[in-house]
Amino acid sequence: MKEKFCIYIIPPFQIFNLEDYPIFENFSVDFSQQLFATLYKNYFEILPEDSKYNVVFLLSATDQNHIPEDLLLSGRTFYFVESLSFENIIAKLKEKYFPRYSSNLIINSGLIGITPANIDRTFNLLNSDDNTFVLDRTLNNKIGYVGFNSFDEKINGLYKTNEADFETSLADICLINSNIHVFTEGQIIKDINDFKVLYKELSSKDSFAYCSQTIHELFTNIFIEYKELL
Repeated sequence: MKEKFCIYIIPPFQIFNLEDYPIFENFSVDFSQQLFATLYKNYFEILPEDSKYNVVFLLSATDQNHIPEDLLLSGRTFYFVESLSFENIIAKLKEKYFPRYSSNLIINSGLIGITPANIDRTFNLLNSDDNTFVLDRTLNNKIGYVGFNSFDEKINGLYKTNEADFETSLADICLINSNIHVFTEGQIIKDINDFKVLYKELSSKDSFAYCSQTIHELFTNIFIEYKELL
């Protein structure tokens, strides 16, 4: 018998290995890494080990020897892949994980603003006898997550890049043979404007629904370093 639900946290590139690290705007390498690592770590907070859902944290194989000790000791499931291209990730998950679960949810690790209640709502929709597909159109017009209870190969077409623009993927979305639900929530941090929005959003008490005190403090260190950009 299949287990019910699984979540996959997917980074767009390596998170912990600093070699050839992608630079965010005019940040230093160290602070670029801190930004993307903090976004990634946030999912350890909002999806704790005793969560009702199985969670798989994907990482580049180049990260394998660079994971912080606190995460290694967290008891969580890591899955390392040679390539973080969406097509490769889907192929690997389809082979190893998708058949084991009735419903699967893929979340971009750069997405922030998603609460446990949002995830519960998504799986409630996927817990259906009908083919169902749930998609997040982020506030900055990216695809934040995709969820499904019946795998469709056309999912590969959604991501021309790992952080697809919603509009360019719309034609492919319409080809998916499922009941489609689209929500607009959260944002993927892609540029300095997104960083400014993140600063404003985290100033609100409402942000604690999707960002713990620990993660707030990590972001605060970055905001202080680059306060002139805010």
